[in-house]
Amino acid sequence: MTPELPPGLELVDRDERLGVRQFVQDVRFRRGLEGELSRTIMSIDAVDAARVHIALAPQTSFVTNTKASASASVLVSVRPGQKLTPQQVSAIVKLVAGSVNGLAAQDVSIVDQHGTPLSANLDLDEAMHGDAQARTRSRDDALRNVRALLEGILGADRYRASVSVDLDEDVVSNTTEALGAEPRVTQEALREARDDDAVVGGVPGAMSNRPVDAAPLLGGESGATRTMSSTRQFAYDRSITQTKRQRPRVRQLHVAVVVDSQAAPGGNGWTTEALAELERTLRAGVGIQAQRGDTLVVSAMPFAPSAGVAPFGASEAVPGALLLTDAQKQYVAIALGTLLLVALSAWAVLARRARRRKAAAQAAAAEVLERERREAELVAQQAALPAFASDSPRASDTSFDSKLERLSALAAGEPERVAQIIKHWIGSHAASR
Repeated sequence: MTPELPPGLELVDRDERLGVRQFVQDVRFRRGLEGELSRTIMSIDAVDAARVHIALAPQTSFVTNTKASASASVLVSVRPGQKLTPQQVSAIVKLVAGSVNGLAAQDVSIVDQHGTPLSANLDLDEAMHGDAQARTRSRDDALRNVRALLEGILGADRYRASVSVDLDEDVVSNTTEALGAEPRVTQEALREARDDDAVVGGVPGAMSNRPVDAAPLLGGESGATRTMSSTRQFAYDRSITQTKRQRPRVRQLHVAVVVDSQAAPGGNGWTTEALAELERTLRAGVGIQAQRGDTLVVSAMPFAPSAGVAPFGASEAVPGALLLTDAQKQYVAIALGTLLLVALSAWAVLARRARRRKAAAQAAAAEVLERERREAELVAQQAALPAFASDSPRASDTSFDSKLERLSALAAGEPERVAQIIKHWIGSHAASR
């Protein structure tokens, strides 16, 4: 079944009569935007149906809304046996937030058809960068390397491994500025001022209006003044480097491996040299880095007797392996039960048809036997006809008239036998047709 797509922005394209209020136009635009977002969300593989509700705060020239101007709620119906990943939920949140003006990502709520909040406690940056998947992927890679090394040496059930990964999930942005060794002059300014006016002298007051005698010059200096200033700007050669790291990286890796003491080469137990050699092999295979603070512990202990127990981590996610969730297992069980019911119904129908065919074959065989018996009786009766008709004076006549007379005499004498012969002839003719 294909879900019905909600109406989109074609609601705005309707021809309306004059006098339509602005409120009606705003409601139609909001409904069209909700329909367009629902269509876009339904294009995701795991989503079967979606519905979007947008709440927009009214904005006028007289009222200023200082609170959040918009919010949105999304209801998604997930396909049977599937599940939305954190990356898909984060993508839906950012898709809705980016399509509505003034809508923040934290104001978008997503709920599935079971009422489970999908966007609660969701770190958008972590979901988009896939930090949880990066931790699981790093752990699975380490376990896969351990299995690849030990299964060929010890066997699948002669060891146990545990891996703990510490990721650096911080988003780091570094800016480095490097200066040169010697400064360089980038700007230089020289300023010189000179004043040649004589020095003003005299006593303040009325007597100052009288000319006074010129003061004698000392040392032959004139009355001019001179001022000089110099300004220089220096700068260093700079090199700016910006580094931004968003993807998580492994900060520390801790691996613990326990091997069965009975699985030692030679069957005499693990020696110190053998464990050291095994530890060096695992250290190189897993990628243990001492400068990073990684640890690797290899121990030999007796294992409890168990038959066919898979090693720890063997049931982890392996590329290409089929892993089913509880909901998927339920759907698989329902499908298998339905197939079994259909198979039983088909078997019952086929068995009934086989019984009908067998009964029809038996009836046909009985009819054939009965027909053969009747034919044998008729042959015997026909063999006796010449003796019955030997009294006729024209018994030796083989013409048509003589045969007709004999049959007429036979019909008059034994009508029942003649009726059976005619019935047999009619039945044989019908069967041949």
